[in-house]
Amino acid sequence: MATTLLTIDEQARALGHAVWLERRCFEVLGGWVRSTDEPAVALWFAATSRHHGEHALVLERLLPATRDHDPATTVGPADDEWPARLDAWSVAASTADRLAAAQELVAATIESHSVLDSSLTTVADAPAIRSVRAVLADELQDLHRDSSGERGSGRR
Repeated sequence: MATTLLTIDEQARALGHAVWLERRCFEVLGGWVRSTDEPAVALWFAATSRHHGEHALVLERLLPATRDHDPATTVGPADDEWPARLDAWSVAASTADRLAAAQELVAATIESHSVLDSSLTTVADAPAIRSVRAVLADELQDLHRDSSGERGSGRR
């Protein structure tokens, strides 16, 4: 299968979506911390939210900054479905619903970042590949860590 290089515009959009997604995950999961009564679950939300905040910073550094690419305007959802998905997950009220939403959110983030990773090429995008794969490794750990902080089956 031939690999197609992303144009700088395509890469800017893809990375801008990844940054936007990580920021929204940070907001959604972090927003549940204070209103979650179970301490272990609240700590899991806090730790996972913090990871997403860190990921946003890592990925933000990869955004092209040229005369035609302003990182401040590049960050945004890939399409109109993403904001709706995040909004739907963010309104979960019960702990069980929040845990289910968090699992779906992290899984969707992994899927999105995996698509980005598969579109990058070793020669042209080595720094981006390293960063995206480090973010993916963290996301996979979060997906498989239960709300008590223990590694588990991915079910919380």
